[in-house]
Amino acid sequence: MPPAHRFYIRTIPQSVQEDKEKGWNFKILFSVSTGIMEEYQAIVGAIGENAIPHLVHQHPEEELIIPLSGSLELFRHNDELRHGQNSTLLLPGSLIYLPSCAPHALRGKGPGPSIVAAIRWKGNRRVSSGGDLKTSVFDISVGHSVCQHGPPKVYRALLFGGSTRYAVNLRAHISRIEADAGYEAQTPSHDLMMILLEGHLDTMHMHVPSPALLFFPAGTSHWARNTGQSPVSLLTLEFRTLLQ
Repeated sequence: MPPAHRFYIRTIPQSVQEDKEKGWNFKILFSVSTGIMEEYQAIVGAIGENAIPHLVHQHPEEELIIPLSGSLELFRHNDELRHGQNSTLLLPGSLIYLPSCAPHALRGKGPGPSIVAAIRWKGNRRVSSGGDLKTSVFDISVGHSVCQHGPPKVYRALLFGGSTRYAVNLRAHISRIEADAGYEAQTPSHDLMMILLEGHLDTMHMHVPSPALLFFPAGTSHWARNTGQSPVSLLTLEFRTLLQ
């Protein structure tokens, strides 16, 4: 696993073919370590209708799951999975946060294959026994209520924030950047993960179409601008080392 000497920008394929024999398929977009986290892993996959990649299981990594198309059901117990009961429906425009060792399984609900992005991370050390954040579903739709933040025509709303097993302060924002707007170069002291949900973004001398994943390790200077005609929608994750 390479250390984060540079940033990563990866376009998320809008069509991922599921394995016809298994009914699902996953691809790692990147895996990287930093001074803040032992590992970040970005994954994209296709889950066929009624396909179950894994029975209810646990892993030490924390995880965000973001449906991009189709629909998924999340189960927390194998008995419920077996009988199709007490599931949480996940649709595009939502995300679910799973703490470390949270029991879970996904089943494709369709229609057809569902495309999903996932981000996992594991810390160099535990910063708490469990953390404040519990398994939760959040609205990240473009119509989310946002307010002016910083530069003109840049709007942002806090989705959630708090301590986790590996993050002193994990903060997630949904942002909207209007046409011909953006922010100047900044150099944060925390690792930064962005999911470009809608629109086109110019950053680091690259033109990035949605959907895409962008990762900037702490100390990386970066900027962004919407040079298109439609608003840009961004989900931003800040892995902070201080309670700020």
